[in-house]
Amino acid sequence: MVLIPAGAVIEVKLKDKRKVLGRMGEVSADSFRVQHAQGGKVIDEAIAFADVKSVRTRNPGMSSASKIALGVAAGAGATILILVGIALALS
Repeated sequence: MVLIPAGAVIEVKLKDKRKVLGRMGEVSADSFRVQHAQGGKVIDEAIAFADVKSVRTRNPGMSSASKIALGVAAGAGATILILVGIALALS
């Protein structure tokens, strides 16, 4: 839990089959806090480590496809700049 930063969106699966989707809060020795919506209100709930089945982040970052697209765009932009530089140097 220490590796998940405060404010990260997480999904907590509890041993009682309940799921909690919210933002990571403070961590203590035996529990952590999650801020989540319930009934139109924001609840700040303490969850004991003993009650947790799993925790995962919901927004781990850019997808692989996004990273590939960004790399291709950066490569194309660099190529265009090089070609423009060569054209200017020859004229």
